[in-house]
Amino acid sequence: MLLGLIGGGIGVLIALLGTEALVALIPADFPRIEEITVNGPVLFFTLALSLLTGFVFGMVPAFQASRVDPASSLNEAGRQTAGRKHNLTRQTLVVVEVALALVLLTGAGLLIRSFGRMMDVDPGFDAENVLTFSMSRDWSDYHILNRADFYVDLSERLAGLPGIEAAGAGTAIPLSGGFR
Repeated sequence: MLLGLIGGGIGVLIALLGTEALVALIPADFPRIEEITVNGPVLFFTLALSLLTGFVFGMVPAFQASRVDPASSLNEAGRQTAGRKHNLTRQTLVVVEVALALVLLTGAGLLIRSFGRMMDVDPGFDAENVLTFSMSRDWSDYHILNRADFYVDLSERLAGLPGIEAAGAGTAIPLSGGFR
């Protein structure tokens, strides 16, 4: 279990450093970049998984070893002390460990590849020299048609400012991940 906890601790350290490194590589205007963190539930899951794997892969062989009769083991001197059943269980555990490691490595590789592709996607519009803002307003005194008139009037006023080429209003900013 100690080995599992050490492995989990190293994994958390790599995740924290890796997250900081990936965030540093992302452009500053990437949507919701401040939300990319390693949070409490992830750390709790890592602790639980480390303890569980340490228990399963440590206790199963220990239980099997406790079933071996010490006297017969000593009498067999140079022979194999564990029977075929014990070896089969150990081999099965090793195969399961390797299979899980391959699944995790494959998943991590696909995640990294998807992230790289996501960074290369053309959003379909030019985001250079674009200013966005959000505003909140108490709409209780406005009829629905007055709200639309308000946004049309605001867009026209903003478009009339010096240096403004175009202005518009909307409920969500493209690729922002939420409504504003």
